Amino acid sequence: MALALGLTAVLVLALVVRRMTTPSCPRCRGKEWDRRMCAPLLFCRRCATRIDAHGRAYN
Repeated sequence: MALALGLTAVLVLALVVRRMTTPSCPRCRGKEWDRRMCAPLLFCRRCATRIDAHGRAYN
């Protein structure tokens, strides 16, 4: 039981860190990205903007 609780805590922490380090979209300020559609760029699911890892838009 303690192992399952610990693994769940680590998973939640990893998801929170990834969410905090993901840049927001310069156009709509969303953080809903499709990382596989046009890799290595991030593709915003809200407004279809592509950005690089530094937050520069390419649309």
